[in-house]
Amino acid sequence: MTLNIKEVTLYQSGVGFFIADCPKKNFTLPVNESDINDVLKSLSVNGLTSARFNSAEEIDKILDKIGIDFEADGALLSLCSHLVGLEVIISADKKYTGIVLGVDEIEDDSETENIPINNNEVLVLKIGNEIQNFSLKDIKKLEILDSTLQKDIDTFLNLIANKRKAGVVNLKINAKNDSWASWVMPVSSWRLSYRVFYDIAKKELEMIGISIIDNTTSIDWEKVVLRIVTGKPVSFRYDLFNPLHIDRPIILRDTKGVAPLVSEVGGMFDDFDDVMEESMSEYSQVGSGGKAKMGIMTPPPSSAPRRDKMLMASLAKGIPPKKFEEEVKPFIETQKQKIGSAIAYVVNYPITINRSQSALIPIFNEKVNGDLCVILRDDRLTEAMDAIKLKKPFDVEKGAATIYLDGNYAGDSMILTGTDFIAFRLNQDISAMKETTSQTKIEAIELKDTYLSIKRIAELKYTFKFINRNKESLPTILEVTKLSSYQADDDPDAETKDYYQYNLLLKSGNSVKTLKFHKTTFESIWISNLSDSQFDSYFETGLISQSDKRKVEKILDLIKLVKKKEREHITITNEVQHQFKNQKRIRDNLVVIKEDENLKNEFLNKLKQSETQLEKKRDELNEIKNDIEELKQKLERYQ
Repeated sequence: MTLNIKEVTLYQSGVGFFIADCPKKNFTLPVNESDINDVLKSLSVNGLTSARFNSAEEIDKILDKIGIDFEADGALLSLCSHLVGLEVIISADKKYTGIVLGVDEIEDDSETENIPINNNEVLVLKIGNEIQNFSLKDIKKLEILDSTLQKDIDTFLNLIANKRKAGVVNLKINAKNDSWASWVMPVSSWRLSYRVFYDIAKKELEMIGISIIDNTTSIDWEKVVLRIVTGKPVSFRYDLFNPLHIDRPIILRDTKGVAPLVSEVGGMFDDFDDVMEESMSEYSQVGSGGKAKMGIMTPPPSSAPRRDKMLMASLAKGIPPKKFEEEVKPFIETQKQKIGSAIAYVVNYPITINRSQSALIPIFNEKVNGDLCVILRDDRLTEAMDAIKLKKPFDVEKGAATIYLDGNYAGDSMILTGTDFIAFRLNQDISAMKETTSQTKIEAIELKDTYLSIKRIAELKYTFKFINRNKESLPTILEVTKLSSYQADDDPDAETKDYYQYNLLLKSGNSVKTLKFHKTTFESIWISNLSDSQFDSYFETGLISQSDKRKVEKILDLIKLVKKKEREHITITNEVQHQFKNQKRIRDNLVVIKEDENLKNEFLNKLKQSETQLEKKRDELNEIKNDIEELKQKLERYQ
């Protein structure tokens, strides 16, 4: 018998924990073949004796080992072909015991038309010393006496039955009486959708969470205790089902890791930015001749309807909005349990979800106070949105929401953990634009050793211009994108990871809001790299004192002298090298003209003059080197 599932616990990581019981010793657990590894990894049975299941080896290979293959059409004929040489008992006009020799086809000379298939096949038996034929159509019963073949036929039929149930593995479990079993298997992750009811007069919001549950297993869930848990336990796949063949002597090691979990509370539209950008291009505007043209969304009309007229009429004529709201709210029958950092919702009544079916189940409701407002983002100023500003953030799971104002449908939204407002529809009363100006100025210049430290301030100014076509002032939340390294001059009312939030009250008509931001940077410039004009421009800012100016001028003069002396040193060094080359040439000539005394004396005089010049150049080099050292020592006094 199939076991009875009693409890189902579903997690958002896409796994389910199941508890079942069975009063009998033997029971069956059908499992999707794709889920079998998780079940084998986690199956626990009270008083387990054994759990058997079909091997993952391919059925065709197993059939080849068995050596049996029956055709569904002509089953008896197929069976008899496997009985050659085996003893059987057949029942025809009476019982006969004999050894099967084979199956023959006897020609029928009769002119009867439409002869049934196998009408002429006969089973040939050796009974004692006689050979007898028995028409297959006359055989009423056939008993196989060979026990090995009987087991092979049973195995074949079992394989064919499992092959027909494609993708399902039956675990046949033996345990003690009144046993229970538990296991984990992958399931569709449960999802949440919300119904949000806002009472305008009371400024109160009630949010009802409805879970979407899918039974993707091979077993019906009949009157089970259902738990829905927000936690995400670590779960991984590990192949236990397929036979493992080890190539020896090499042993391969599996290295598996757990991916890090990254979580962040985003803005209201984070998940929709890309979708909205794509969908915006699909808005059509009506052109000449009434034909729709693809393009950007048309701007709001110059005269938009009043906000109080934007509330939709009742969903059904004659039904007051409040009455509709009371009737449409689902009844919540769950218990909320804290399990560490996770939350479990236990449904108080039995749940039945058959396999391949899904269900909507209300699991919780929460109430919080909130105010109607308008949300504006500086990167989506053409999309002012009506929203409900919450007094405290909702600590709930992410999910889609349907919003009702006083029982009337108002729009859809997305609920995120930690969000402090719910935006649900475009507001056509508000139009906005942003102008950006920026400038950079030097805030301070400080002399440090032989370089200037320059402090610069980059200023950014946003000028927001609003048009409120409503006759009433509208509370508005303006979200401004944060820029790297920039600080807000005006403290925001709140902020998220990516946005500053400012609370505004937009009066009817035109209004302007200016926000300033600044960024401080520091730059170090070596004095040796300063030109005279560049230094003069810094001095003209008035940020360099007279004493620092004189100090920098002295440093610049010393640096110039050092560079001049270094250039002189290089020039004289080159002249020395030239004299060395000239002396080598003279000596080479002296070797050649040994017999010409006059010419020899002339070259000797030249060599003597070169030696005298070299001596002077060496003295000059030493003097320049000493001068450079003295100048550098003077520079070090300024460090």
